[in-house]
Amino acid sequence: MPQKLKGFLKSGVIFEFWSVCMRLFKNYRSLGARFLLF
Repeated sequence: MPQKLKGFLKSGVIFEFWSVCMRLFKNYRSLGARFLLF
């Protein structure tokens, strides 16, 4: 596998992981705010 392609795949996986983490974080934060408010 070419090094360039390997780096691209790795950065793509990291980007996917990061976007999923941010989505989960936002969901948990809104859930926490809801629990604090009610």
